[in-house]
Amino acid sequence: MENAKGTKLLTRQAMLYFSFAAMTFGLNLLIFYLHLTFLNPWICSRLSSDFIQTYYCSGDYPIIFSNLLGVAVGYIVKFILDKFIVFQKRNTKLKQSSVEFIKYFAFALVTTAINLGIQLILINFADFHEIVALIISLSVGYTIKFLLDRKYVFPQTETQREQTPKDSNPNASDGL
Repeated sequence: MENAKGTKLLTRQAMLYFSFAAMTFGLNLLIFYLHLTFLNPWICSRLSSDFIQTYYCSGDYPIIFSNLLGVAVGYIVKFILDKFIVFQKRNTKLKQSSVEFIKYFAFALVTTAINLGIQLILINFADFHEIVALIISLSVGYTIKFLLDRKYVFPQTETQREQTPKDSNPNASDGL
């Protein structure tokens, strides 16, 4: 029975985790598009400083800044969703949340490197199409990230492992 509850919890967490990953990917794309299409041109048309024009408005810099902004907002939103909804952590103390965020971000860097490595190997050595390689590498990367987050960033307490998703909601009805 305990194993069944653990499997239910793992399944619930994985479903939420990957759903939120898809949602934050969409948020990242939206922020990228809004910055590149509206905010960057607006700032560049109003600020004439050589520094801004050279390092923010020209060449590939608008794309780089748009991507960085989208990724940063996406990571922050995903961290909050994962902490409070997926892994149901309630601690809001700055020190603990900071340590969790640093671990979360470090694992994101590690899994991004794994993702890129797999993608390059599949494209360059196994002759996979870029999109297929991307789908495979992202799937592997997100799975590894989920397992690392679950074990090291938001470790499960004994109480969480014993509860089913229905048990973890005190307001859940038995349908009676």
